[in-house]
Amino acid sequence: MKKILFSLLTVCALLTVLAVGVHAEVLRVEGTPLLYDGAGLLSESEASQVLSKLQNVSDKYGIDVAVVTVSSMSEYGYYGSSASMNFADDYFDYNGFGRGSERSGLVLLLAMEERDWWISTRGSAIRTFTDYGINDYIGERGDVISNFSDGNYAAGFSNYADRAEELLRYEQQNGMPYDYDSDREPVKAFSPLRVLGSALTGLLGGLIPVSSMKSQLKSVRGQGGARSYARQDSVAITSANDWFIGRHVSRTPRETERSSGGGSSIHVSSSGASHGGGGGKF
Repeated sequence: MKKILFSLLTVCALLTVLAVGVHAEVLRVEGTPLLYDGAGLLSESEASQVLSKLQNVSDKYGIDVAVVTVSSMSEYGYYGSSASMNFADDYFDYNGFGRGSERSGLVLLLAMEERDWWISTRGSAIRTFTDYGINDYIGERGDVISNFSDGNYAAGFSNYADRAEELLRYEQQNGMPYDYDSDREPVKAFSPLRVLGSALTGLLGGLIPVSSMKSQLKSVRGQGGARSYARQDSVAITSANDWFIGRHVSRTPRETERSSGGGSSIHVSSSGASHGGGGGKF
């Protein structure tokens, strides 16, 4: 009995040491920067632009919107299907991210060797960034992950800051977060170049066909009355009847309400804090 008890105590001690060892491997950075490019994906000028954008959104809405990149999560002892989630959560918690009493914020992780991306949320960001908002609006339909897949990392991080601002603004304006059953889409971030491009496209798109039609009407002269446009004796109606020839009814199935609910899935990190989030491969 003593041998069994001693063996159990030894196993518990080893597990404790291993747990401490994993926590000791958490990536720690000085000064809690909103951008930490450990994988070296950005040039100096690109990093400056991305950091400025992250800072502007963070200050405007009072939460931390951050980015971290690493060459490999295995270098820090993170393995398995939940590695990206655990890494992002721990990076958030142990580096002091989050603003206010709830430590509200979100951090985007990019792990290059594993080709993983994950967004970890905490505090009020758990409510704002629903599972649908992260996985669908940012992940599947957004231009964030597609830019990462194409190697356009600066553009992807800039898009991430834009999408984060759009979802924050959506909740602020509508009093509820964006989710699968929302009545309207978030308003895209304002871009002067995008507005100018749209205006020029519309102007040219309308000018060309109008000019073409105008050139074809040079020989046309206005007439004083409607009779001038009718050809004499061209139509003679002697009788008229209504005949019922049949009926066609088109029916469209009504979409049933989704059985799955919205909102944010919540889990507990190694530090004991509640987090939401979502991610995948790029």
